[in-house]
Amino acid sequence: MRIIKIILRILSIPLILALGIVYLFCKFVVLVSTGLLAIVSVLLFIVAIGLWIADGGTQGPILVLVSFGLSPLGVPLVANLIVEFLGIALRGLMGVPADNFS
Repeated sequence: MRIIKIILRILSIPLILALGIVYLFCKFVVLVSTGLLAIVSVLLFIVAIGLWIADGGTQGPILVLVSFGLSPLGVPLVANLIVEFLGIALRGLMGVPADNFS
């Protein structure tokens, strides 16, 4: 039984390496996109408030909701959660407890 466990661990090394590279790439993309979307969100919010004051129609509140979706509390938060689940799966394959690895 011990020999089978060692063989499976050796065979899982390429999967762990590939998953680690994908995890790091996704983490980088999420960090960069969060920063960019935060800037876009602020600009869109300023435009939305201007439209809301100037026009008084429904475009202002709709753009406020869109800017909230682009803010770090919207789409980037969901992407970050997905990447963290990928990290938890990677730590599970590596045999590292999730509480001791950050």
